[in-house]
Amino acid sequence: MHKIRTPHNHPDGKVFAWMALLMGLGIGLVLPIFPGIVKSLMHTDSNVSLFYSFIAIMMLLASLLSAVLFRKISRKTITKIGFLTMGGIFFLLIFVTRWVELGILESIRVRALL
Repeated sequence: MHKIRTPHNHPDGKVFAWMALLMGLGIGLVLPIFPGIVKSLMHTDSNVSLFYSFIAIMMLLASLLSAVLFRKISRKTITKIGFLTMGGIFFLLIFVTRWVELGILESIRVRALL
């Protein structure tokens, strides 16, 4: 049987593990209620569908552009920046009152996630 290696003895592994834990907790709390938040800002189901279509296009563009980033910047650095960005975005979602703000924050979150 293979041993499962954990990064708990490495200083960067500890930081990464804590960031991943906190981000996982935040995502687990926000994503189940996120469609309700979008519907309260968009007011109709068709607008919610358009919003999620916009987010899907942002995901496609971010995935195409991420290949360039991975060649130039370390994966560890990109992961840390992504976690910090997503944490900031989840905090800023508290203050969203219009669908434009939600679209901007969600597109940044999707790019950081990818």
